[in-house]
Amino acid sequence: MVTNFSRFLLCAILITTAHTFRGFLWQADTLSPVLRELSSVVIFLADFPLMALLVVSVVRLLRDEMFNHTIAIIMKRFGGAFWIGLVGWVMVGAVWAEETTLVQYTVFRLVLELNLALVTADLVRRGMGRSLALALLLGAGIQSCLAVAQVIHGGALGLGWLGELQADEIYNTGSRLRGYGLTVNPNNLSGYLLIALFGWVWLLSLQERQVPLLLLGMLLFSGLLATGSSTAILSLLLVSGLLFFRQRPHVLLVVIAAGGLLWWRESSVPMRDRLFFAYDDTLEVIQESPILGVGGGHLMVEIARQRPFSEALLLPAHNAFLMIWAELGLPGLILILLIFGQVTATTLNPYDPSSNLIAKHRPDPIFIWGGCMLAIGLVMLFDFYFWGDFRLRILWLWVMGMWWGEITHRLDEDSKVR
Repeated sequence: MVTNFSRFLLCAILITTAHTFRGFLWQADTLSPVLRELSSVVIFLADFPLMALLVVSVVRLLRDEMFNHTIAIIMKRFGGAFWIGLVGWVMVGAVWAEETTLVQYTVFRLVLELNLALVTADLVRRGMGRSLALALLLGAGIQSCLAVAQVIHGGALGLGWLGELQADEIYNTGSRLRGYGLTVNPNNLSGYLLIALFGWVWLLSLQERQVPLLLLGMLLFSGLLATGSSTAILSLLLVSGLLFFRQRPHVLLVVIAAGGLLWWRESSVPMRDRLFFAYDDTLEVIQESPILGVGGGHLMVEIARQRPFSEALLLPAHNAFLMIWAELGLPGLILILLIFGQVTATTLNPYDPSSNLIAKHRPDPIFIWGGCMLAIGLVMLFDFYFWGDFRLRILWLWVMGMWWGEITHRLDEDSKVR
């Protein structure tokens, strides 16, 4: 009963996380215009079921032995301890941070997100992950339809009552409108759809009904194209080529070449600006405190302090790793890199020698979610939303949970064989 309620809450989170609804509960004082979400305590639509999930997890910790066992395995063997260390380090940052409220808020969100990952892993281990992926694909399918329609229509669809923003309310680059669905930015939507496409591949690997899923996959990829995010599209192509065509070098080269051509054609700004967008202010903050960082959630507060009375909107570096370094210092950055390293090493060198890239001519689930983590890491090199936008960070931790779940499920299967 409690486990099913956790699954229901997770489905609600996955459907609602990419939505514009937000309520500002507190905001740091800044003398220059900054993105409010990066200097405030904000509550999003998905936060309501997310907080309820934490309460349910506390109850499960007291009475669910398998849930506790799943957590223990993850903490001991598959990098869960790195996340605990990250939460602890952010808490320590309150000692030198100027706004302790932002640090406390960052810690609270990390706890919520880590709990989501652990619950996801437990559900996948129990064989209940299919409904989670379907919930994500439901939300992503709706968002894709809206994004494609916005591009065809050339503007908003008049769905303000559903949370749709007007075209002039979003940050849009280039001369043509990019689809953004019910999100705040086309790039943010592209991150949502990127993860959904890996969920789609995972469902295909479970031998779901092929024709409906193929049609849904076409819709999701059309939505991704409508966002115009060459970073997300290229990451998808590169990781797909690496995982599924590694043993066919000629196919991999074609995929990489196609991705490079797409990047070049879609780029509306010089390559250097694309790779190093808005770096200067963030690098100044890093130079201010390269070891300890300025505190969780403090990057934009520090940038505004360094550039008071700026008329232009101040932005963080479009590189999530630099953003993490600025806020959490070298220890925080190292922990994040260790997390990605753990996933990559385990995915490419599975503990089961018989587990290879292709299992019975189907993509291996561990490789699918490990590949999704790799794609997220690539996107983080060129944008900040998987760290700075908490709605997308929820999805990043969900992917982490899916990967953990497949790993622990594989352990259970191997123990049965023995």
